[in-house]
Amino acid sequence: MRASGLPARFRSIKAFGAAALVTPMPDTELQSLFVSPDQLRRKASELGLEWYQLPAPHAGIPGKGFFRSSARVLLSSLTL
Repeated sequence: MRASGLPARFRSIKAFGAAALVTPMPDTELQSLFVSPDQLRRKASELGLEWYQLPAPHAGIPGKGFFRSSARVLLSSLTL
């Protein structure tokens, strides 16, 4: 997923009806794909998508703490 492919991918996500995009990858993994968090944020914003980065632990399965904090972040941004 190079930055040059982001617009098309994000348009597909938006066309599907999504309002937000959640990325479980930490900065280092994004950068290994030649994409920065700023690029993701900017491209999402251009299409009217919210973007959340909730980096999962690198090795192993995320624990309860990860899911609790992720849920808190997502729930705090919901508007009802």
